Amino acid sequence: MSRHSKVDRAKVVALAAEGCSNQIIAQRTGLHKSFVERWAKRGRGPSPQLEDRPRPGGRRKLSTGQVKQLVKSTAGKRRKSSRKVAAAWRARGGGKPKITYRTAQNYLRREGLRPFHRRKAPRLTAEHMLRRRSFARAHRKTCWRAVLFVDEKKFSRYAHVNNKNDVVWAYTADAVPGYEVLQHGPELMVWGGICARGVAPLYRIKGTLRSPQYIEILKHVALPAADSLFPGSSSRTTP
Repeated sequence: MSRHSKVDRAKVVALAAEGCSNQIIAQRTGLHKSFVERWAKRGRGPSPQLEDRPRPGGRRKLSTGQVKQLVKSTAGKRRKSSRKVAAAWRARGGGKPKITYRTAQNYLRREGLRPFHRRKAPRLTAEHMLRRRSFARAHRKTCWRAVLFVDEKKFSRYAHVNNKNDVVWAYTADAVPGYEVLQHGPELMVWGGICARGVAPLYRIKGTLRSPQYIEILKHVALPAADSLFPGSSSRTTP
């Protein structure tokens, strides 16, 4: 990229259009002679240009049909890292141009593909599916915007080390120092609720959560939060 601005180019082009020589333009502007020669030539043409000419770029290795084959053999397939894709492409042979994994990445990204990790999903049994369908049928007309969803969550107050980012270069594994791990660190348990109209206040649970304490949370936290989030509601159930 040029370190000169469009203003410098415009000065050279304008002086060249007036008929000034390259030497005079360089003296007036204080710009380098090679820069003046390059842009003065454009200024003396029929249509002065201030933009860089488009560059053709490198030649594409794969044809349009080969790119389609690459996408077809990759999109939606499991265990298809860019390295494996490039290796499989090279193994096919048949006069096809060899590509590196970087080249494979570039072609796939140009076609709109992106690499993703598979998301974890629970293994559902036939009973689970049956119960979910029954629940969905029973609540087809339920207005979920009028429902307050509540749950508890336990947080560890001890920071865990991310081993993926903690890298030590050494000659042997014995030379790498270890890190201490607290077996039973302090924890924090909270209760909370959300709905379409907002959130319920976060409540800290002390000790082990048992039925009597949970009933007190529903009475003194959940119900007041529901009254605040759904004002004017006529239905109220007390445990």
